[in-house]
Amino acid sequence: MKTRISSRLASLYAAALLVAGAGAHAGVGIRVMAQDWNPAQPAQQSTRRLVDEPALVSDALQRAWRDARPRLCTALSNRMGLGGAAHGFTLRDIDCVLDETPVFSVASNGPNGLTALMAFGGYVAATSTTPDHFDKALDPRFSINVRMNLALRISVQPSPTQTLRADAASVTLSDARLDSHGLTGDILKFVISDLAAFFTGTDYKQLAESAINGVGADIARPFNAALAPVNDRLRPPSGLVRVGVWARPDLIAVAFAPQPMTPPSNGSLSGVFRWGAGQSPGRCDGLSLAASVQTGPAPLTGVDGRFDVAYAPRKALGDFRLEGTGPAGECRYRITGLAAGWQNDLVAKGRTDVAQVAVVHNGPTRYRTTLQGDGWDGVHVTPLPSAERLYVVVMAPLAGAALDPEIAANRSTPRVFGRGPSPGDRIGAESSVPLAALPATIGPMVSTTTTAQKNAVAPGRSWVAPATTATPVAGSIRARQGAANRLNPQPMPPEPPPERAPSAFRR
Repeated sequence: MKTRISSRLASLYAAALLVAGAGAHAGVGIRVMAQDWNPAQPAQQSTRRLVDEPALVSDALQRAWRDARPRLCTALSNRMGLGGAAHGFTLRDIDCVLDETPVFSVASNGPNGLTALMAFGGYVAATSTTPDHFDKALDPRFSINVRMNLALRISVQPSPTQTLRADAASVTLSDARLDSHGLTGDILKFVISDLAAFFTGTDYKQLAESAINGVGADIARPFNAALAPVNDRLRPPSGLVRVGVWARPDLIAVAFAPQPMTPPSNGSLSGVFRWGAGQSPGRCDGLSLAASVQTGPAPLTGVDGRFDVAYAPRKALGDFRLEGTGPAGECRYRITGLAAGWQNDLVAKGRTDVAQVAVVHNGPTRYRTTLQGDGWDGVHVTPLPSAERLYVVVMAPLAGAALDPEIAANRSTPRVFGRGPSPGDRIGAESSVPLAALPATIGPMVSTTTTAQKNAVAPGRSWVAPATTATPVAGSIRARQGAANRLNPQPMPPEPPPERAPSAFRR
């Protein structure tokens, strides 16, 4: 007697699939943001939400799924019904039921694309022929539970009337399980050994995917038409252009902003560079100002409306010049070509000087000359159309004399065992350190000299390691010499007489 799934069982199974699919439904929404920006106050950027509908995309794709679902089943049934499709056995009386409500999500797909993902389940029931030694009346009927994923490729278009366009659809089979529905004996053995291997292996996966993807273009067509209400919400507001599209599993976000503006060039800034209190007037050459303006809002970094000022569009402008020296060494300056009515951002450029300082052991010291705003921040100015601002010229050493790397690298170096000449300070003295003046140590001292110190050597001088640091411990000079000989077995220089220490200016 032929075993079949009853129509009642098939109906109950299909209903269970549909309820499970509806319970797992996840909505995909749309968010449209607009950036507000004023060049006079570029840091005060705000973002408005023009559209925020949490299920607009999934609702549109759901309508298209109603049309695509029977097409998928038809393509799958036709391929399964071909003669010998199942490891040489032919399937007939094929029934296909797929979930009415998939689970939706979206993801980014390159710089100008999205992928809408639909996960759904279903079953396919069929009757199979049997090997020749079986009675044809015993042809078994069985069902295959399937899980599939449909990926809809969506491109982001430059057209303001059709931002999103569905280009293609592809299906992958993620799982297939065969249910023999109570078959027994040799028929069950046949189903398990032959048909189960076909449906649960790669053969049925390739058959199903090939069948459905062969009509992928036809499946994508209804989805593209269904995106029309979504595209209506994505039309750019007046005066704004689209600047970004993002996707996360439950949301597609689109941002609009003003186009970068061309700044005016009819503004100017003038003023004086004056020397700070307690500093002698110097020269102003090498001091200058550079200006730039932000020409549009900073780009958003994601669907939450945050932005990064570091990547805001900017334009350099302005023509700087010095206009002579006034009382007490003051220097007048002027910069033209600024953007009147806009916030202009200034960068003050200083210089590095080397000044001779008459202090023993110090020698030349490097100084940094900088400009600081006098009564203002020295950075932001909005000329209307001109402005007057003062700067203070500040000359400060880059490091104290004791910390100057060029000096530290050329200081006298104590000799651990014995005495001898070593490069002196900048004034040219030579010195040696009596062994008796060193703390008692065991073993060699470990230098902590860095690569930067080795590189910080004045021109024309050889590098000599600076004084090393060691931990003093109890012990005699002879004990230290014995320990050193064990680590470095070489003849040691004679110990100096205790009653006469060598002079710092004798060899």
